[in-house]
Amino acid sequence: RGAVIAFVPILAHKCLGLSCTQIGIIISAHVIITAILQAPFGMLADRVNRKKLIILGGSAAAVLLLFIPQVRSFAQLLALSLCYGVFGALLLPAATAIMVTEGRRYGMGGAMSLFNMSMDFGLAIGPLIGGVLSDALGLSYVFYLCSIIGFLGVCYFGLQSQQNAP
Repeated sequence: RGAVIAFVPILAHKCLGLSCTQIGIIISAHVIITAILQAPFGMLADRVNRKKLIILGGSAAAVLLLFIPQVRSFAQLLALSLCYGVFGALLLPAATAIMVTEGRRYGMGGAMSLFNMSMDFGLAIGPLIGGVLSDALGLSYVFYLCSIIGFLGVCYFGLQSQQNAP
């Protein structure tokens, strides 16, 4: 997420020539759709298998990242950003709910701090790695690498979930 948040505006300006206002609209739309959908997807996470929601949301988000370097217009980037926000909103409440469940077993403060630390670490290291990759290979490769990492993370989560299933 950190690399995506950092490099979508760069791609929007450098490759599409979008204005600062258009870039602001894209970022705001992503954040707003994610925020709006947290409540309904949170209720969904209380009724259906949370692990499946994480796998669905994470897999779809990883696939969407492959299309970002192919966009050719403001409308296309806005649509992809909105879709990415929808799938992020699908997985976040489910992941948080799992952390609460684990927190009851291992300690709420420790579980939530580990969750937040992991999120913050990704937000910090993603732009750094993305910058190095962009300088070395080109901007498109940032999104391709993020997609691969996201998909591998979903696969790892799915495998771990199967091994830890009751």
